[in-house]
Amino acid sequence: MKIRFVDNHRVSSGSSYFSAFVSRQTIFILVCGSLLGFSIAIMTVMSFGANYEDRPIIIYNARQQEGIAPTDGGSLSDTLYREVKVLCWVMTNPANHKTKAWSVRQTWGQRCNKLLFMSTESDGDLQPVVLPFSEGREQLWNKTREAFKHVYDHYLEEFDWFLKADDDTYVVMENLRYMLYPYSSEDPIYFGYRFKDYYNEIEQGYMSGGAGYVLSRDALRRFVEEAYPMRNENCSSGDVYKAEDNELGRCLQAVGVKAGDSREGYQERFHPFVPAHHFFDQFRFAPESENWFKNMSWYPHLHGWGCCSNRSITFHYIEPEMMYVYHYFLYFLRPVGVNYNAITVLPQKLPSQTLK
Repeated sequence: MKIRFVDNHRVSSGSSYFSAFVSRQTIFILVCGSLLGFSIAIMTVMSFGANYEDRPIIIYNARQQEGIAPTDGGSLSDTLYREVKVLCWVMTNPANHKTKAWSVRQTWGQRCNKLLFMSTESDGDLQPVVLPFSEGREQLWNKTREAFKHVYDHYLEEFDWFLKADDDTYVVMENLRYMLYPYSSEDPIYFGYRFKDYYNEIEQGYMSGGAGYVLSRDALRRFVEEAYPMRNENCSSGDVYKAEDNELGRCLQAVGVKAGDSREGYQERFHPFVPAHHFFDQFRFAPESENWFKNMSWYPHLHGWGCCSNRSITFHYIEPEMMYVYHYFLYFLRPVGVNYNAITVLPQKLPSQTLK
């Protein structure tokens, strides 16, 4: 009997050799097929994101989507939707109308009680509020001031909480409402990912703009009625460049709005970066003295399994195509037989913490 060697294994001729050959051939075909399939999937996703006119229009009642809320209106998400009314406004610009902003509109934005886009040019499909400024980072504080003024003028009494997000921020609205539920919107408080102020001028810190932040009705009222008219070191006008999130924190502190703790235990719920950055601690590669994220975070920075709450609310720097992927994993994918120990009872309301 003739002996052959295949991949360093001693095999006999005939059926054994044929089986080894077939095995190698099968593996080769499977690998090639997998790579081809993956490539086609990536090209499909990219083409899906290239032009918003080619995307399917996703229209649904956020409270009645399969797996989220039954049609009888009796689910926890229904209750939260009714009792914690959140207006979401999204900062965008004309270059992003048909990509980033459109992806927000088609995904998590539909789960807001009210969704507004703030931009500097009109768009018949997106229908943004047009702010009278040019584009550029130097205008972000101007745009933020005027956006909150617009929301105050038109919607103050209609909603309880007012969320600001960027057009590349993904927001899990059900988790936001669950976090806000114990608080009174008549307390002067706001939430987000909390940073220290580099110059130690904002004693209570401020909330990251990219991770999104949410103001109570009273916080919005105080900002527009008391802080907005200021033109001093406590709250500047938009005449000079200011970092939007830092300056908002300065203004809110000046009018007695408290920076709230949005964590669940020790785990953050608002995140300024994509999940992988937080999970794999991708900030650690910088020298300790230059690790601005770790040094400027208000609370100790965690990573690995403990980085993020199971009821996380936001992640930032999410590309348009990934908005749809996140949405699929959150609201459509269901592993058979897995029990998530879903929350069925809302937390107790907290006593009023109004600051006089």
